[in-house]
Amino acid sequence: DTPMSDAAGDAAAFGELLEGAFVVKKLSFPRQQGTELGNYPDMGLEDREMISVDWTQSGVDKVLDPGADDEAQQMGGGQSGSGATTLQQCLKLFTTPEVLSEQDTWFCGRCKSHVRATKTMGLWRLPKLLVLHLKRFSDEGWSREKVDTLVRFPVERLDMSPYVQGPQDGGTVYDLYAVSNHFGGAGFGHYTAFCKSPADHKWYNFDDSSVRPCSEESVVSPAAYVLFYQQRGAAPPESLQHVVASHRPIRSS
Repeated sequence: DTPMSDAAGDAAAFGELLEGAFVVKKLSFPRQQGTELGNYPDMGLEDREMISVDWTQSGVDKVLDPGADDEAQQMGGGQSGSGATTLQQCLKLFTTPEVLSEQDTWFCGRCKSHVRATKTMGLWRLPKLLVLHLKRFSDEGWSREKVDTLVRFPVERLDMSPYVQGPQDGGTVYDLYAVSNHFGGAGFGHYTAFCKSPADHKWYNFDDSSVRPCSEESVVSPAAYVLFYQQRGAAPPESLQHVVASHRPIRSS
């Protein structure tokens, strides 16, 4: 086989995987009911029209591995991680001094030679909103793999004081308010989000056009990709204050 034939085979397999996986609709404003477009005919759009692509349940089942049980699908898909770790362990490793390899030597201006220096990553000052990006993809040579290891992170009272080297006058304790999730593999996937309402303080699962309540326990899963924390005691960002002031109950769909 040639690389070209391998690529064609991969494309065909990918096409079979997505067969019936989503529904394409044409929406016109201000009406939102939409007209299904079947097998994707001419999608010419008029003024105030848009294309909507929604996953079907069969499509979600295919992407998340139809052989997995319901709990495994909810927790992150087919690839299984190796054990579990904690966010505190990740932060400790991130701030641990690292001796550079022979391939990454540093030129010392004092001794005028390349030496294996020690590199240390650290945090000098903490923001009011803390965004933590978990490494979910591993690159080894020409291959790229999805990392599904469960990282246990606190929903409340994340203490960042052990990792800060500068002034700590703004507070070091954080509470989680949102999580961005990734389901699937390194080549394709699906994103959802868990968000805590600043108005009713309840958690909701956002999956495309679907919004439904969820438990606090379900927020911690192997699908977690980006974590959003807010400094305890800090006022909500100005962009959210009008949402809190004009709060109306969220209707699940």
